[in-house]
Amino acid sequence: MATMIPSSLKKSASEGEKRTFNLLSKLPDEFLVFHEPMISGLFPDFVIVGPKFGVMIVEVKGWYPNNIDIKSDQKKVIIKEKNKIPISHDHPLEQARKYRNALIDECEKHKFSQIIFNTSGSHMGKPKFPISYMTILSNISTTQLNRSDGVDLSLLFKKERTLFKDQMEELQNKSSLEILHRLRKFCLYSWPVSMSEEEIKALKLIIFPDLSAY
Repeated sequence: MATMIPSSLKKSASEGEKRTFNLLSKLPDEFLVFHEPMISGLFPDFVIVGPKFGVMIVEVKGWYPNNIDIKSDQKKVIIKEKNKIPISHDHPLEQARKYRNALIDECEKHKFSQIIFNTSGSHMGKPKFPISYMTILSNISTTQLNRSDGVDLSLLFKKERTLFKDQMEELQNKSSLEILHRLRKFCLYSWPVSMSEEEIKALKLIIFPDLSAY
């Protein structure tokens, strides 16, 4: 099982976060999964790190299909609940992308930056390993994407970057390698990944500086 940091969730965690935590804990032993680390003042839901996987930022949303306003787009999602004022949120993929950029910025400023970034060659200045991002919609199934009012939510939430409720439920009973295989499909790369122990250690200390208990 993966090493979860911290090892348990806060009482305030949503049901979607609890299901995601349980799912990600089943990844292979060499994986690290951080829950809500503080990165440049931001708190991504989950950050997955694996030596042959790279890094993945995961943003979890517990929205329901009928609460999503038709005026939502790829940048903002408007949530309407009964008898409440509609609230505009960053699109979860946009939110995850901002977390990714914040992590890269944090790595660039850190004393371990030379361990994280290429210092020569055609990829100079870029991370030595891929940093991807995705979203999980814990209360929207693929069968609910085509709403009865004619709204097609698949135009708003791209299937290639989103894990939906029914897909998540199917994975709960799968093996660690099957879960990993499914998550790889959300990655932004196609080349082999090999993170060194030094790179992983440096990244751990950047994401979660207080690792004395782990």
